Amino acid sequence: MEKTVIIVFILLLLTAQPAVAQQQKFFVQPGILPDSGIYWLDLLGEEVRYLFTFGKIKKAEYKIEIAEERLSELRALYEKGVTDKTDALLKKYEKEIIKSQELFSVVKINSEKQAKEVQTETENAILLHEASVNDYVLSLPDQLAMVVRNSIGAIWAGFDSVLDHLDQKRRDIEQKRTDFGV
Repeated sequence: MEKTVIIVFILLLLTAQPAVAQQQKFFVQPGILPDSGIYWLDLLGEEVRYLFTFGKIKKAEYKIEIAEERLSELRALYEKGVTDKTDALLKKYEKEIIKSQELFSVVKINSEKQAKEVQTETENAILLHEASVNDYVLSLPDQLAMVVRNSIGAIWAGFDSVLDHLDQKRRDIEQKRTDFGV
């Protein structure tokens, strides 16, 4: 008996297709319904697949798929006239959506932290490079040092122009995020 359950479970995992919305339909296929005696296998398979889903974005996307499947199960049960599982399915749906939102929030926070770290590292590298260039210029004869300083000034003016452009793009993106409520 135990071997049979394990074999059925392994077959279920190997043959289970991810819930994918077809182009002509706006909902996923429900699969095994909560009124089935083997529904627990479906839930177990989902948990195992979640454990083997790597990356917070992929996990969040998978949680959305599961939430969509809960709604699909709810619809299928409603069409069958089964209403005693409604509250439980809605709670499971809400739980999956909340977990997905939490995962996406962590990704957003981590991305912002990484961007700030890269910015700080880049700024430090630029400052160190600028100091070494200044040391080099001090070692040059006065006339050559003046030419190099003028060249560096022109380079910085161009660099400032690029930074101003990037800053404007960043403000544009932030405004669009605000407009869309992101």
